[in-house]
Amino acid sequence: MDTTTPSLPLTTKRRGLPWFPILVVALGVGGIAYIQSLPEFERNLKGWLTALIPLLVFILGFLWFLLTPRFSWRTRLTGLAVTVALFFGLKQAVRVEGTVDGTGLPRFVWKWSAPSQPALKEIRSVVADAASPSATADPRLAQASDVPQFFGTNRDGVVSGAMLATDWQTQSPKELWRQPIGLGWSAFAVSQGRAYTQEQRGDEELVTCYDLFTGKLIWAHADKAHFSQWQGGDGPRATPTIHEGRVYAYGATGLLNCLDAATSKPLWQRSVLTENNSDNIEWGVSASPLVVDDKVVVT
Repeated sequence: MDTTTPSLPLTTKRRGLPWFPILVVALGVGGIAYIQSLPEFERNLKGWLTALIPLLVFILGFLWFLLTPRFSWRTRLTGLAVTVALFFGLKQAVRVEGTVDGTGLPRFVWKWSAPSQPALKEIRSVVADAASPSATADPRLAQASDVPQFFGTNRDGVVSGAMLATDWQTQSPKELWRQPIGLGWSAFAVSQGRAYTQEQRGDEELVTCYDLFTGKLIWAHADKAHFSQWQGGDGPRATPTIHEGRVYAYGATGLLNCLDAATSKPLWQRSVLTENNSDNIEWGVSASPLVVDDKVVVT
C-alpha cells in the first residue's frame, strides 16, 4: 500500500488590476476636462493647470512604480536610472525659447536649433523717405483716428466715433496688408497716417515707423540692446508715445529715446536704470511714457 502523500500543484497568486495608477489617470483626465469646461478661467491659467495635472499624474505614478511590490527591486532600480538619465539628457539637449502660443508655458526647442526669428529684410537696406506722400496724401487719412499713446488719446481705453461694421456675415473685414516685424510686446501709437512701435531684431532694439495704409517701413531707429526673459520672450514691452511731433519710446532695458516723429532724428536719450543705479525688473521695463505739460514721466 502506497502511503506517500500526493503532491499538490503549485498555484501562483493572481494579482488584481493596478487600481492606484488607474485611479490617478482617471482623476487627471477628469480634472483636465473640468478645467477646460470653465469659461471663467483665464486662458493662461487653463494652460498652466492643464500642463501641471499630467505632471502630477506622472509623479504619483512614478512613486507608485518605485514603491509597489508588483515589480522586482531590479526592475524598479532600472526604471529609476532610466528616468534620471532621460531627465538630465533632455536638460542638456533642450532650451527654453519663449512660450507656447503666448500662454506662459515654456516652449522647449533643441539647443542646436537656430533661434526662431521672423523672416525680416535687413533693416539697413531701408531708405527712410520722410517726404513720402503715401500716408499724408491718402484720402483715408481724414477718417483715421489718431491713437498717440497707450490706451488712447486720454489714456482711458475709450475710442469715440469709430465706424465699425457690426454685421460681419455680409460685410466681413478684409486684410489690407501684412508686415513681418521683430519680437516684442509693444502695441502701436498712431498719428497722422503713421504707426509707431518697438521691436527686437537680433541684438538691436528698434523704434520703428510704418505707413498706416500700406505697411511700408518708413524709418527705424536702432540701439544695441536686448532684453530676454524665458516666459515673456525677447524684445521691448512698452508702447511709444507721440506728442507734438516727437516720439518717446522706453525700451525694455531702460533706454528712453526722444526722436523726431518725421525723420527718426535722435533728439535725446537717457538710460534710466543706469542713471538711477537700479536693477531691471523680472519682466523688463514695460511702462509707456506719459507726457504731462513739459515732463516725460516713466517708472
